[in-house]
Amino acid sequence: MRLGLWNWRCACRSRAVNDRVQKRFKTGPPVLFDGAIGSRLISMGLPAGKAPESWVIEHPERIRKVHAEYASAGAEVITTCSFGANRMRLQKGGLEDQIGEINRCAVQVAREAAGDRSFIAGDMGPTGEFFQPHGELTEKSAERVFQEQVEILAAAGIDFFLLETHYDLREASICLSACKAVAPEIPVGVTLTFNSTPRGFFTVMGNP
Repeated sequence: MRLGLWNWRCACRSRAVNDRVQKRFKTGPPVLFDGAIGSRLISMGLPAGKAPESWVIEHPERIRKVHAEYASAGAEVITTCSFGANRMRLQKGGLEDQIGEINRCAVQVAREAAGDRSFIAGDMGPTGEFFQPHGELTEKSAERVFQEQVEILAAAGIDFFLLETHYDLREASICLSACKAVAPEIPVGVTLTFNSTPRGFFTVMGNP
């Protein structure tokens, strides 16, 4: 029922935004994204080891300032401060009960800073856990975690999802599937991180 309500409210807007996003990424010069958020917040006083996402509700004005700087510099895409705002990562800082507020505020602050100048990308990083037998993560638990964040970000009004800096193709695929299952009309971008080895470039989990 909740998913149906979201679709009813947002489907028309999503289709229009989807068309704009698709057209921009397919035509014209390269799309200019914003830069780092975490390191910029550290320079503004974020303590070492503290989740950047915590500042979304503790110091939204600082997050807004970073977004506004990138938008003013010409960034066509502003990335929400929600990279680690899935339930598993938030649990490490005792913030899991604020998952809805953090993700919604991350989108709101980005939108306030960018206005209509930039697209808003709903940032989604990995869970931070490893699949069995290297860790305790299962496909079902990863699916639940990603679907929860997808639903919140989609309802908050992002323009597209950005699955960022994933290091396991299996986990990234589950995250992508969650986006398509919950909000199929919203475009998705996926990035992975690779290490240079004598055999070529591979993710931490060995994906070429």
